[in-house]
Amino acid sequence: MFFDLKDLTDLTTVGYIDSSIVASLKEVMNKEIERKVLELHKLPIKEVFVNKRGDGIKQKYYQTTAKWLPSGHIRMKNYEDVVSALADHYCLNCFSGLAFQAIFERALEEKQTEQIVSVDTIGRLRTTYRSYVSVELSKLYVTKIDASYLNKYCVDLIKSKNLKRKAFLNFKGVLNLVFGFAYNKNLIPSNPVSRMTRTSDLLKGCSQSPAKEKIFTPKEIDLIRSKIIKRLTMCKYTRNNGYDIAGYMMLLAIESGLRAAELCALKWSDIKDTCIWVHSQQLHPSGDTFVYTPWTKNDKDHTGVGRAVPLFPGISRILDLIKAEHDKLGISSEYVFGKKDGSWYKTEAYESVLRRLCKSLGFNVTNNHAFRKYFNSYVLIPAGYTETDRAAILGHSPETNLKYYSIAPEMDDDTNLCFIEKMRRFESGNQIGNQILSDKIVSFETEKNLRTANS
Repeated sequence: MFFDLKDLTDLTTVGYIDSSIVASLKEVMNKEIERKVLELHKLPIKEVFVNKRGDGIKQKYYQTTAKWLPSGHIRMKNYEDVVSALADHYCLNCFSGLAFQAIFERALEEKQTEQIVSVDTIGRLRTTYRSYVSVELSKLYVTKIDASYLNKYCVDLIKSKNLKRKAFLNFKGVLNLVFGFAYNKNLIPSNPVSRMTRTSDLLKGCSQSPAKEKIFTPKEIDLIRSKIIKRLTMCKYTRNNGYDIAGYMMLLAIESGLRAAELCALKWSDIKDTCIWVHSQQLHPSGDTFVYTPWTKNDKDHTGVGRAVPLFPGISRILDLIKAEHDKLGISSEYVFGKKDGSWYKTEAYESVLRRLCKSLGFNVTNNHAFRKYFNSYVLIPAGYTETDRAAILGHSPETNLKYYSIAPEMDDDTNLCFIEKMRRFESGNQIGNQILSDKIVSFETEKNLRTANS
């Protein structure tokens, strides 16, 4: 049954429907929204007592954690107001069964129950919805949305948000989900998405950064390394005994090319004699929920076979430093990047620290993906790995490696030679590798201790 409470409320004013019926429907819908909110949010809504006026009299409020807000929480006088604020965040405040928002929720629920779909796909759809679906669109009936409206909405969205190709395709996926569901359920006579301007034409308006602008250069990598060493001597970290989890994660990403989700899920049991067994990732399906999955992004069939990243000397040394930190601080965690309480580090926290660090250095590129491209182009290619071997190490196809990851490295100056290439020379008996090993690895711990002692 489809209805809109506003329309029903209007009908009560002219006597077509009893107001008690509308009240009952509102109660049912509010309970359903509350159920969905608690299912998605998972964190409790607690009673707290706060003295706001400074007169010693504490007032009762209802509060829950909300990390997406600057304050980190939602605090209201009424429980229902907290639920409503959460419903706004999770895009649930819609009473109309034919509204875009309501159809999205129904389509998503059906997708989860009737299809084999990963939690990261559901999380990506929700994130895309929150990012690009306006309040106006969310409340529109799908029966009143045509191809012309969608074309204009997409063009405006691309221009106003300076949308990248991938972001637009994710949004188009939301449109396909909603209108595909509505058409299959006979809620609309035809699918307006099928009559939109061709996707290839809309993509022409998306911003495309040159490939070289999406990768860290060796000089930028050196700046990042130096910044991390400096971070370990700052007061905020020396108070924490110099244990900078995100900093160590960046260092390992530089030397291994692991994805952010793979770094967070990496366990000590995944470290083998000659390689890192990469077979798991941390996913963020919704809200404050983070889950461990025994497969990686490239493992489409969820076999859990994983891939092997060679245990290069740089990787081994960083792992040794992390292990020493754990032993010094008494950290007992199955995770390589475990926190003091043993729990894992979250991807959003790592990506936030990385983004702020890169912006502080004036970089345009601020994501972990740039480490993967650096690792491929400035490490594996000069070291002589074929595109097949590079693809196997990074976890994608050879075609993807050649098209998106292989940038011709600028290697004219010997100082720009990648670290792992010099490690290979060292292993072959070339003395230059021995010097680089001392400069790049051993001095890291030495300089950290010296800086801490002098601070």
